[in-house]
Amino acid sequence: MTSHAGAVGGSPGIVLAAGTGTVAVGLGHDGTFARVDGWGPWLGDEGSGSWIGRAGLRAVLRAHDGRGPATVLQESAAQLHGPLDGLPGALDQGGNTARATAAFAPIVAKAASAGDEVSIGILREAATAWGETVVAVARRIGGTSPLRVAVTGGLVHLGDALLSEFDAFLAGSGYELPRVQPSGGPLDGARLLASRRDAPQEPFVVRAGPTPS
Repeated sequence: MTSHAGAVGGSPGIVLAAGTGTVAVGLGHDGTFARVDGWGPWLGDEGSGSWIGRAGLRAVLRAHDGRGPATVLQESAAQLHGPLDGLPGALDQGGNTARATAAFAPIVAKAASAGDEVSIGILREAATAWGETVVAVARRIGGTSPLRVAVTGGLVHLGDALLSEFDAFLAGSGYELPRVQPSGGPLDGARLLASRRDAPQEPFVVRAGPTPS
């Protein structure tokens, strides 16, 4: 709730947090709450850093096998992880495969900006996943009125390709979902909620204080 309040300034709206994982939280104008995705790297987190990196590495191995088109990601993966035949084991070495695959997401974005068709397709699919997640939130909280959408997390720095595809998806969704820059972060949201009791996030706030005698 502090992240949501900070990102949309204590107003109704939808916040998509896109980093290693992905989750969207929304509050409607009537206070209706919805959370979509955030199911972890094996069951969800679609369009997340781990999802993009995993898609890129999967494309690398498909190309290595001859099952998929060639991609500049092959060379990048080999430079980062060593011989491709040992790629699965290399990803497991650190004990956190989701984080290891997420580290490959910026490489996919760089390859996309350089014109690699495989990487461009991966980012397009990620943007679609973001859009489907946000639209699912809008549908559940009653999206007939405009709802501002803010995107937070490390993936906002991957470049314009991902965000422009996401904006296009929202524009064609049939809902009024204008994307705005986040107003602030979780600490800004905490300060806002500490000073206000009329924000739409209030029903979800637990306030600590002296116990009445």
